[in-house]
Amino acid sequence: MINFDRTLDQWITIADAASIQNIFDGGGSISFTGFLSGYGDSNAGVIATKNFDTGWRVQVSNLGQMRLHVDHDTTDGVWWMPTLQNQFRHWAITYDADSNANDPVMYLDGVSQTVTELTTPSGTRLSDVGEDLIIGGRTDGTLGMSMNLGDLRLFDRILTPGEVRAMAQTMGRAAVAPAVVRLPMNEFKSQVSTGVAADSIRDNSGHANHGAFNIAAEYAGGGPFPNPGGSTGRGGARGLMR
Repeated sequence: MINFDRTLDQWITIADAASIQNIFDGGGSISFTGFLSGYGDSNAGVIATKNFDTGWRVQVSNLGQMRLHVDHDTTDGVWWMPTLQNQFRHWAITYDADSNANDPVMYLDGVSQTVTELTTPSGTRLSDVGEDLIIGGRTDGTLGMSMNLGDLRLFDRILTPGEVRAMAQTMGRAAVAPAVVRLPMNEFKSQVSTGVAADSIRDNSGHANHGAFNIAAEYAGGGPFPNPGGSTGRGGARGLMR
């Protein structure tokens, strides 16, 4: 996993590409695993965003919420599900932006959660074409997340409940395809040992949407991860990868 500390102004940048533009048009999904150790900078840490004003973002709040925020030219759509910190979890969100009447489906540990609509979208959804995908905060150094992130994937389609469940049961390691981004943070240490630069993370989706760290990453080990039976196994030791 990679440790994101809200005090360090750190993030991953994935350069804009056609495969990650407007992923929720026609239906898209985001999936990620990790240990949420707090609610981040200003109690609103950003997990991932494709421009904070003309795209979308997934972020937490100190109200115990995981939120999806999708920008529109009149009123933005914002939805949330309850979430927990200080435990290893798997989160997934699916959403079809083609209609303002649609609501996302939000999962915690493979189980669909009650979704609350904070604001109903109206007007035209704004395009994120030309905007980089940022993971872990904002590039102005604000709203950094407090999380050990294990695996993050984007899909340009709606995941099925079975696919979400499979990823939750393996903490993101299930082979669910095709993704347009797959950043296996748990493989960061081995990637570095085989020649990948310590300031980058390789995309395993086949789309070459590789990520670049703005500062040297901190490898936080490979676990512990709950398995489907409920026990945990620890892998890896905490250490700086420079």
